[in-house]
Amino acid sequence: MSAKLRDAGRRGSAGFTLIEVLAATAMFAVLVGALYPVFHTAMRMREKAADVMEETLPRHYAAEVMKRDLRQVVAPVGILAGAFIGEKEEDGTCRRDRLEFHTASGAVGSKEPRGDVQRVAYYLAESPVSVSENKATENTEAYELVRAVTRNLLASTEEDPKEERLLKGVLSLAFAYYDGEVWQDSWDSTTVENETPAAVRARIEFAPAAGNGREASPIEMVVLPIAAKALTTEEDNE
Repeated sequence: MSAKLRDAGRRGSAGFTLIEVLAATAMFAVLVGALYPVFHTAMRMREKAADVMEETLPRHYAAEVMKRDLRQVVAPVGILAGAFIGEKEEDGTCRRDRLEFHTASGAVGSKEPRGDVQRVAYYLAESPVSVSENKATENTEAYELVRAVTRNLLASTEEDPKEERLLKGVLSLAFAYYDGEVWQDSWDSTTVENETPAAVRARIEFAPAAGNGREASPIEMVVLPIAAKALTTEEDNE
């Protein structure tokens, strides 16, 4: 009995045979080969999701800021008020519109004890980065969406507006203004009895992203109602 146990012990201590090692290696290679495509696909999906998130968040933010400003437009008369001016500018097939108005969307902070009425302008501006350094888009004519804000409307000297660049790679910025019957491409409250439009439509188009040539979906929004309306002399007397 003891001899049999010794023989079994010697066979057990001898280790694996070459065939067993090769078989295990082959099985491991097959398993790794099967898992690699899954891992590679998961990494690509993660990178794609991160790219989409990085692209989408600034656009959502810009859209919400623009909606907030337009929803709180103030009547274009009074001490802290000013004209509602929408200018149409065309550059070939693209639009480079400019919109300026007064809005009550300014936040009142303890460090800057000023009113909530501010003058806001939206327009496109060239990127301060040179074309050779800017690899965000394939189109060298892409611009940046700028929101220029003037907070202190009672300053003795005109202040330079504070610019906030909301979006990069913008190809076209177009506004339309609803007068109650039709949409117009421009608006000047000084020529329509100091009235603001009943609604504003905005469309922002983007240049194709570099590398993949994928066209980004445009931002389209209609903000209504814009209820600000100047009081007439008869309404003032009432």
